[in-house]
Amino acid sequence: MAREDRVIDIDNTKGLLARLREAAGAEIRVGIIGDTANEVVSEDGLTMAALGAVHEFGTDRAGKNHDITIPERSHLRATWDDRATIRGAARKLNELYARSSTARQIMLGTAIILADAVKDKINRGLEPENKPATEQRKGSSRPLIDSGRYRDSIQGQVVMK
Repeated sequence: MAREDRVIDIDNTKGLLARLREAAGAEIRVGIIGDTANEVVSEDGLTMAALGAVHEFGTDRAGKNHDITIPERSHLRATWDDRATIRGAARKLNELYARSSTARQIMLGTAIILADAVKDKINRGLEPENKPATEQRKGSSRPLIDSGRYRDSIQGQVVMK
């Protein structure tokens, strides 16, 4: 009698492939997005999204007279570059995948986990620290944290196409 070879799907590959097909064309976005992006945060009309770009990349033309330098304090790119942060997010993602049944649930959970990772990066502090004049005005040496409004504007979002 000839031996019959069978493939047993022990890791639910078929289920994973079905989830991936469901997610085709969808995007996860993390940052200052949605209505918050257009929120005006200064007297000269600076939006929250523009403020985010200034902090992420730095500028030498800030202020009313365009004579203030704000150093780069990457919080988005730095989050993805930080291996410990990504490992922590990966652990949370593994838990999410195990308990979620649809691609939409997985993607929404992923967006939230990644947005939280960026907020955690800000909470832990970014280099360089604030200058003494900024510390005195804000009452804090921690960059990007004053009222928490900026940090709280960072969101995760799923866009289904």
